[in-house]
Amino acid sequence: MVRSPQSCLLAGLFCVALLFAGCGSGETSTAGGISLQLELADGTQIDEVSYSITGNDMEPMTGSIDTSAPGSTASVEVYGLPPGQGYQIMMTALSADGETSCSGSAEFDVEVGVVTEVMVMLRCKPSQRLGGVRVNGKLNLCAELIKAVVSPLQTSVGSSIELSAQASDLDGDETDFAWSGSGGSFADAGAAATTYTCEEAGAHAITISVSDDGFVHCDSNWTVDVVCVDGAGTGGSGGSAGAGGEAGAGGDGGSAGAAGAAGAGGEGGAGGIALFPPDAVLLNFSIDDTANGTYDASDGLAWKGSFNFDAATRELSYDPAWMGPYAMLFDDGPWSEGGHEPRGATAGDGIWGITVWTERPAATITLAYGAIRGSVDGSDGEWIWIGSNETVDIEPDSEEVTAPGLTIPAFGTIDIRWELDLPSIDSSFANWTTLSTVAIKTSVGGFRDIAMVDDGTAGDQTAGDDVYTMLLSENLGKHEGLRKLGEMIDFVLVLDGIEYRVGGVASDAGVTVSSDAADPEAVTLKQSSLLQIRVGPE
Repeated sequence: MVRSPQSCLLAGLFCVALLFAGCGSGETSTAGGISLQLELADGTQIDEVSYSITGNDMEPMTGSIDTSAPGSTASVEVYGLPPGQGYQIMMTALSADGETSCSGSAEFDVEVGVVTEVMVMLRCKPSQRLGGVRVNGKLNLCAELIKAVVSPLQTSVGSSIELSAQASDLDGDETDFAWSGSGGSFADAGAAATTYTCEEAGAHAITISVSDDGFVHCDSNWTVDVVCVDGAGTGGSGGSAGAGGEAGAGGDGGSAGAAGAAGAGGEGGAGGIALFPPDAVLLNFSIDDTANGTYDASDGLAWKGSFNFDAATRELSYDPAWMGPYAMLFDDGPWSEGGHEPRGATAGDGIWGITVWTERPAATITLAYGAIRGSVDGSDGEWIWIGSNETVDIEPDSEEVTAPGLTIPAFGTIDIRWELDLPSIDSSFANWTTLSTVAIKTSVGGFRDIAMVDDGTAGDQTAGDDVYTMLLSENLGKHEGLRKLGEMIDFVLVLDGIEYRVGGVASDAGVTVSSDAADPEAVTLKQSSLLQIRVGPE
């Protein structure tokens, strides 16, 4: 709107109107801006609006607008501003209850004799009424059950079953163990290793659970079925009474003699545990670890061969494909006393064994076999048998057969060094310059892959000379040690994940083996499906 000045003064007339963000509906003024009810949508009352005009090197001009009366508007017209650009008006307001504050600003220019209309939007904000929450999330990787061993899977009422479990927690949290079962009791249901005592005959289920949060959200578990049988079989019945003796013949003139008294009945037979069918052939097998004593129930020793094994019934069946499951070994005493081992065994003596049964064959059956570790409930594991596979014959008239077992040699003091000169490997196998990994499998190490290195560490004498080395003493596991004179060690090298064989035979091209024995040449190398060394003279 333009107004004529009433005198010849170089002055400007300022008119300002106000909008409140969030206000209710208003009424429009006919001059100088917009008239509003100064009541916010929530009923908050504004009684006064303050303003300040600055800019163009002018002394700030301030004032306030009384909006308390009904119908008052937050508008003002100010006269006396020098013409110029870059003025600013700042308007502020505070609600009557002091809980809501409003503010807004706008820029404008002043011309001589002209009223500049400026619309200022005041934005009103109530005082802080709400609180907040700061949440810091923490990730937890639940503990995982990685091994559970239950042995034996069948025993008599009153006898105990050995239990052990292992867990892994990648966060390093403390792990809780919890065993549960039916028909028996635990020595310590919260321990990683404990025992379960059969209290009634029948099928039982033993469950192990692990958790790192008190079993609130994390629970990794496994259940094993076991059988508890009566501790004694039925005693044999007593023998029949003997017949009475014949009466003696009468003498001349004498009477006949009385008949003899009946003989006493025989005693009843002693009771026993009836685990095997009456016409079964029993098979015994064992591993002797008394020299080193490194194995326990968690290591999963098992008898592996051309058969499969049913742990619930202890029946072994011929299977030329070696598909398993295999027979777990135990150190819990003889089967005749509630354990698994052959008769006469002693629990806890470091000799791990089992007695199983098989149906009587119509013709001779030959079982081939060896031994493994790391088996879980009869699964496959690391091969630890030394030498060629062993065999045992089961004849049609066999009653009880003991298969030749494994005696784990005592550790010695001789270190063994294997070396492979890559430029000297068999040319028909691979281009040695393209190889990226070299490893070795040995009967000492359970035929697991052990890296050979050419970096001057772990026994390698010169880094980067293309001679890869594995020094035994630098790669010993729990069940491995230095060797003794007279031992045989089977091995094969592995190049880029492929066994180093030519024509199916383990190659010795580029391979050298030595020891730190008194005679440095006291290692004999033989070549077959596997390479074999003898530590010391033949």
